[in-house]
Amino acid sequence: MSELIARYESAYGLVELTPETVTRYLKRGNKDLNEQEIRLFIELCKYQKLNPFIGEAYAIKFGDEFQM
Repeated sequence: MSELIARYESAYGLVELTPETVTRYLKRGNKDLNEQEIRLFIELCKYQKLNPFIGEAYAIKFGDEFQM
């Protein structure tokens, strides 16, 4: 699950996101993200050139509700 999904430049430098990185370091909340939610988070960060490592985006899931 550690395949590289996205590599792009943000305003603060190079961002590399994998499903494992999102799950281990960038997820907030009390539930696990499913594959579709992880992919959506990565693609939205890539499209908007957000750097989640500095707090520009969060993957949040409480109960069944996923938010960014």
